[in-house]
Amino acid sequence: MLPARTARLLDVIAVTWTALWVLGGYTVYHQVLRLRDLSDTVVVAGAQLHQSASTLRSMRDLPFVGDEIAGVARNAETAARSARRSGRESRDSVHDVAALLGFTVSAVAIAPVLLAWALLRYVRPVEAP
Repeated sequence: MLPARTARLLDVIAVTWTALWVLGGYTVYHQVLRLRDLSDTVVVAGAQLHQSASTLRSMRDLPFVGDEIAGVARNAETAARSARRSGRESRDSVHDVAALLGFTVSAVAIAPVLLAWALLRYVRPVEAP
């Protein structure tokens, strides 16, 4: 059996270690989550490109250049749809990755320490016969 003072010291160490790494995982989660801003920017850029394509489409009846403009407008619209779709999908993926990384960072650091703490704190040594 561990002396009471040693047991309390182990408890304090385990709680402090766990709290620090939970805070670390939380920090990782929020830092990775900030990548959603990039996804939002891609969605906004896609919306602006869509607006540009609409403007170009309105010029398709211009003599000499209308056919060229219509082709550019079609390509711009395709790119706009792709950008908006990718931006929305990446936003969801960023959240999933942030949660997974935040949890993993904490768990990898906490699990071995809590296992050692539990073994030291609660497992009694086997007496030799």
